[in-house]
Amino acid sequence: MKIVCAETVLLGEEAFSTLGETAVIPDRAIGRGDLLDADALIVRSKTRINRELLEGTPVKFVGTATAGSDHIVAADLSALEIYWCASPGCNANSVSEYITAALLTLAQQNDIKLEGKTIGVIGCGNVGSRTVQKCEALGLRVLRNDPPLAAVSTDPDFLPLETVLTESDIVTLHVPLVKNKPWPTEHMADYRFFEQLKPGAVFINAARGNVCDYDALLAAHQNDVVSHMVIDVWTPEPAFRTDILQQAALASPHIAGHSYEGKLNGTVTCYNEL
Repeated sequence: MKIVCAETVLLGEEAFSTLGETAVIPDRAIGRGDLLDADALIVRSKTRINRELLEGTPVKFVGTATAGSDHIVAADLSALEIYWCASPGCNANSVSEYITAALLTLAQQNDIKLEGKTIGVIGCGNVGSRTVQKCEALGLRVLRNDPPLAAVSTDPDFLPLETVLTESDIVTLHVPLVKNKPWPTEHMADYRFFEQLKPGAVFINAARGNVCDYDALLAAHQNDVVSHMVIDVWTPEPAFRTDILQQAALASPHIAGHSYEGKLNGTVTCYNEL
């Protein structure tokens, strides 16, 4: 078996060479010519996976060692009858630890007492559920919003978005980027979102850049609706907005999930699937 592995896949060569001949190639340099004799392709988010890359190749498996799969055109892989997998939850603990660290830093720098404050966690999947646990451990009152989970759960603790926004001192986003109904998340944090937000709230986005309208966020910050911004994700990446960067209390280059543990978990998931 021939396996092409992106250079940023942690311990990729060590792992996949136990399954077959493994060629390690820089992520953005992977092209169709590299796959003409390959059976499997292992990547991270820097490699765009679509029909143009894979059509006419013998590739039958694609794995991404990342929690998200925005860089994969799933319909193209389905049409080509190529099995693929992502690594959901691989870096969930890392992201929730980033949120914990951000909260503690804000509290220290701004003399904020976290205990007794209310935090709204929007999106309660792999990352959000772990964030809930850590926030409760910090003494925060947690309000949860997740329409897809609420639709299949009998848990009465899931609340409407409007309720979460109006009651929360802190709001943190942990939703995937979804463009289609019934629960689209693209630009969910828009002008209407911030109009409903409790004045003076802290806003955190370590989910996806496109789930936030950053013009709306900047306006909310300038009008003191948002007191502090913590931003780890941008649009379009790898570019970033200097106006947001200058105003943010904490800003980072999409690294919340980039722990050694998280990356290794992604490699292990792809290895097991292959």
